[in-house]
Amino acid sequence: MDIFKIDKGLPVPIIMIATIAVQIMCVVHVMRTGRNTYWIMFIIMAPLIGAIAYFIVEILPGASKSPQAGKLKKSAVKILDPSREYRAAKDALNETSSTDNYLRMAAAAAATEHYDEALEFYEVALVGPFAHHPESLVKLATVQYALGNHQTCLDTLDRCKTHNPNFDSQEGHLLHAMALQALGRMDEAASSFEALVVYALGEEARVRYGLLLRDMGDEEAAAEMFAETIARYNRSPKHYQRREKAWYNTARNNL
Repeated sequence: MDIFKIDKGLPVPIIMIATIAVQIMCVVHVMRTGRNTYWIMFIIMAPLIGAIAYFIVEILPGASKSPQAGKLKKSAVKILDPSREYRAAKDALNETSSTDNYLRMAAAAAATEHYDEALEFYEVALVGPFAHHPESLVKLATVQYALGNHQTCLDTLDRCKTHNPNFDSQEGHLLHAMALQALGRMDEAASSFEALVVYALGEEARVRYGLLLRDMGDEEAAAEMFAETIARYNRSPKHYQRREKAWYNTARNNL
């Protein structure tokens, strides 16, 4: 009868049977392979989504060791269980109080926006031989900026540059320009952004520079930055467009 049909799709009972069968297979796989048992509840409570998520996170990466599979797993884990790395980092730190584990914990705390906690872990880790570790100092400055400590952020970046004169970081350069802007040092921020957009990958620096120029009253120069972002976006491959879409939208909305 038609009441058992969903448009032109499969009959409802067949869809239900197929879904239950997939659930059973996933649950059996969890038990046989010793996966975390929280998957069982997730698969049962969200039948279709749970099974798909389990396949992406637990089965697919094992079937394929390609970089694409690894990226897919990381993306799925981040969406489905954003605190997973935070918990893993905390377990590792509780087991071994090493500098590497403190840095891992700091990064995980920052990724979950526990910025006060991240700051404490970075301050513990960045002593002795690690006191001037460049990548970690940039991460520390990022946390300081997120907490609104803009001058301290600049001081950390200056410390990084002083002790690592040959170290270059687009992330650090962008942070430097943003901190100057936040402190109201507009001319210095504009000079920093102007140097950054010459080599920066992605569109964030260009769009932020455009917004700064507009705030400084230079509408024409701001429009040029936004127009350049739009032109670069339109001639770029799909993967670049997916990654930069938010900045493209900002540029388009401000042009």
